[in-house]
Amino acid sequence: MATLFTKIIEGEIPGRFVWRDEQAVVFLTIAPIARGHALVVPVAEVDHWVDLDAALAAHLMDVASHVG
Repeated sequence: MATLFTKIIEGEIPGRFVWRDEQAVVFLTIAPIARGHALVVPVAEVDHWVDLDAALAAHLMDVASHVG
């Protein structure tokens, strides 16, 4: 079963994207805490962040740093 994030990534649910590459996407949240509040999400479905491959985790951090 696809997650909510997967549905946004695949375009089934609308999202306002600010970054997209083969491994990660960044989109604005629907309930922002501050202006520009965005979510950095891996394209591949991962059950828990501790299950991330080290290279993918590093890429997500690099994307977050770049977008931030």
